Amino acid sequence: MSDVGPEHIALMLETKPEVVSFHFGLPEPEVIGALKSAGIFILSSATTVAEARLLEQRGVDAIIAQGTEAGGAIAPRSPAST
Repeated sequence: MSDVGPEHIALMLETKPEVVSFHFGLPEPEVIGALKSAGIFILSSATTVAEARLLEQRGVDAIIAQGTEAGGAIAPRSPAST
Protein backbone atom coordinates (compact mmCIF):
# COMPACT_ATOMS: atom_id res chain seq x y z
CA MET A 1 0.00 0.00 0.00
CA SER A 2 1.16 3.51 -0.77
CA ASP A 3 0.23 6.83 0.78
CA VAL A 4 -0.67 8.22 -2.66
CA GLY A 5 -4.33 9.21 -2.71
CA PRO A 6 -6.81 10.01 -5.47
CA GLU A 7 -5.91 13.71 -5.36
CA HIS A 8 -2.26 12.86 -6.05
CA ILE A 9 -3.18 10.64 -8.99
CA ALA A 10 -5.49 13.31 -10.43
CA LEU A 11 -2.69 15.87 -10.23
CA MET A 12 -0.21 13.53 -11.91
CA LEU A 13 -2.66 12.71 -14.68
CA GLU A 14 -3.34 16.41 -15.19
CA THR A 15 0.30 17.53 -15.24
CA LYS A 16 1.70 14.37 -16.88
CA PRO A 17 5.28 14.35 -15.60
CA GLU A 18 7.66 12.17 -17.58
CA VAL A 19 8.56 10.13 -14.47
CA VAL A 20 6.86 9.30 -11.17
CA SER A 21 8.82 7.67 -8.37
CA PHE A 22 7.41 5.88 -5.31
CA HIS A 23 9.65 5.46 -2.27
CA PHE A 24 7.42 4.64 0.71
CA GLY A 25 4.94 1.88 0.17
CA LEU A 26 3.98 0.03 -2.98
CA PRO A 27 1.72 1.65 -5.56
CA GLU A 28 -1.57 -0.14 -6.10
CA PRO A 29 -2.20 -1.82 -9.48
CA GLU A 30 -4.89 0.76 -10.34
CA VAL A 31 -2.42 3.59 -9.78
CA ILE A 32 0.21 1.94 -11.94
CA GLY A 33 -2.34 1.29 -14.69
CA ALA A 34 -3.59 4.88 -14.70
CA LEU A 35 -0.10 6.37 -14.80
CA LYS A 36 1.14 3.97 -17.48
CA SER A 37 -1.92 4.66 -19.63
CA ALA A 38 -0.93 8.34 -19.48
CA GLY A 39 2.56 7.45 -20.75
CA ILE A 40 4.30 8.11 -17.41
CA PHE A 41 7.47 6.14 -16.58
CA ILE A 42 7.17 4.60 -13.10
CA LEU A 43 9.97 3.87 -10.62
CA SER A 44 9.33 2.29 -7.22
CA SER A 45 11.52 1.30 -4.28
CA ALA A 46 11.55 -2.26 -2.99
CA THR A 47 13.01 -3.18 0.38
CA THR A 48 12.74 -6.95 -0.09
CA VAL A 49 12.93 -9.43 -2.94
CA ALA A 50 9.22 -10.17 -2.47
CA GLU A 51 8.37 -6.49 -2.91
CA ALA A 52 10.53 -6.31 -6.03
CA ARG A 53 8.76 -9.32 -7.51
CA LEU A 54 5.36 -7.79 -6.74
CA LEU A 55 6.37 -4.50 -8.38
CA GLU A 56 7.56 -6.41 -11.44
CA GLN A 57 4.24 -8.26 -11.63
CA ARG A 58 2.36 -4.97 -11.31
CA GLY A 59 4.31 -3.55 -14.25
CA VAL A 60 6.47 -0.74 -12.90
CA ASP A 61 9.14 0.34 -15.37
CA ALA A 62 12.10 0.31 -12.96
CA ILE A 63 12.68 -1.03 -9.45
CA ILE A 64 14.98 0.68 -6.97
CA ALA A 65 16.54 -2.01 -4.74
CA GLN A 66 16.85 -0.38 -1.32
CA GLY A 67 18.84 -2.22 1.32
CA THR A 68 19.61 -1.57 4.95
CA GLU A 69 22.59 0.58 3.93
CA ALA A 70 20.05 3.26 2.98
CA GLY A 71 20.13 4.54 6.56
CA GLY A 72 17.59 2.07 7.85
CA ALA A 73 14.70 4.13 6.51
CA ILE A 74 12.29 1.65 5.01
CA ALA A 75 8.59 1.81 4.39
CA PRO A 76 6.25 0.01 6.73
CA ARG A 77 6.22 -3.66 5.86
CA SER A 78 3.82 -4.52 3.12
CA PRO A 79 2.13 -7.93 2.92
CA ALA A 80 4.54 -8.66 0.05
CA SER A 81 7.60 -8.29 2.27
CA THR A 82 6.98 -11.45 4.26
